[in-house]
Amino acid sequence: MAMGFDEILERLVRGTWVSPDTGTHVEIPINRAYVRPFLIKDAARLINSLSIGSTVAIVSDRNGHREIARQLENSLRGVISFTSLVLPTDVEPTMEYVEELRKKTFHSDAVIAVGSGTLNDIVKYTTYLEKKPYLLFGTAPSMNGYVSSTASLIESGKKRSFSAHLPYAVYMDSAIMAQAPLRLVQSGFGDLICRSTSQKDWYLSHALLGTEYLEGPYSLLTPHEEKLHEQAEAIAKCDTHAVEDLTYNLLLSGIGMYISQSSAPASQGEHILTHYMELQMAKDRHQPGKPLKYYHDPNNERVQGPLHGEAIAVTTLAMCRLQERILNKEKLRLKKEFITDEMILKHFGAGHGQQILKEVSKKMMTEERLASVNAILEEKWPQIRSQLEKMHIGYDQLLQTVEAAGLPTKFKEIGWSEERAETAFAMARFMRDRFTFLDVAALMEA
Repeated sequence: MAMGFDEILERLVRGTWVSPDTGTHVEIPINRAYVRPFLIKDAARLINSLSIGSTVAIVSDRNGHREIARQLENSLRGVISFTSLVLPTDVEPTMEYVEELRKKTFHSDAVIAVGSGTLNDIVKYTTYLEKKPYLLFGTAPSMNGYVSSTASLIESGKKRSFSAHLPYAVYMDSAIMAQAPLRLVQSGFGDLICRSTSQKDWYLSHALLGTEYLEGPYSLLTPHEEKLHEQAEAIAKCDTHAVEDLTYNLLLSGIGMYISQSSAPASQGEHILTHYMELQMAKDRHQPGKPLKYYHDPNNERVQGPLHGEAIAVTTLAMCRLQERILNKEKLRLKKEFITDEMILKHFGAGHGQQILKEVSKKMMTEERLASVNAILEEKWPQIRSQLEKMHIGYDQLLQTVEAAGLPTKFKEIGWSEERAETAFAMARFMRDRFTFLDVAALMEA
């Protein structure tokens, strides 16, 4: 019988969860992790139980302060000494905000982040630099990066991942999470449904190239996956119980990335496609005089560009269809790489192209590697395919789940043309050193 969410979190926090990969206990640097309704009303007691010093700084944005941070302030007032910092509603994760926060929280022993992705990344990195604990009160189940060990920040105009630390304590008030904007809830669901495509990509790389692969991150998620998919319609209605389960799964997905010290368990071909498309959209935005493209999201709202999880829903379906096509092959053999360094530089531009060449050199099919991979495929493809099929969720089933959650399913529904999507399937694979079914599709013999 599968462990319940609370038991899993408790074991992870206490260091008594056993990794199926090593047979040893896994320790994570989170001291408390709770997902339940009305946690914010009990915030003073929860925070007082921690050894984090005598003064805290509460950081939120204007929306979060108006709706949530004030509740936290009311709970702490007269019990815990605090200051409150309110960032703009449209705050961007820039180094300027990090430096500003470092100055304004200098005299605080700990920092409380009240928000979701961007705000969490700013506070996470600020406190990492200052070597201070931070507590997290999440406001939307929009992503699995709450408990990742990286922060996505903009430096010199470019977004990068920086090493950071995990929150000292995580409090996810499911009553608050269920009140988050619907698109954010759906985006969190979209970010989770790529488990099957990501796992198959990662395992394939392990089988063919010897890449490290772990079962542990998936063992946290798969026992609850069927129920989560059954709750797709309830997710689309922001049902409190369904959103609570979604939040648990997002935390476990993030912890899985921490366990593997990599985003690999949750980010493979589908994310590579999304990152490529986002890069192209960013180029559009920076072309003077070029009109911005809008699309109508599933709630019929005219918006500029998809949220991350909305895009992942579409690219997960696309990857699933691609993987099914390859898994149907009785035999598989790869051919020599046909794209040259010059073609990559021309496509991505000299500056970005040089970075990409360094990245993909780790997985490029040299003659020696190609011979090794084809020898493995000749001998072991039936066994490899059998293992991959155990991880697989069929396209039709996945499509039904995505539709039930009210997420987009086609590239055109998120403002991406079919022509650009076709280019993405050919070129996106060069953006990361991860070997996925995108590489196999491009190199397999007919």
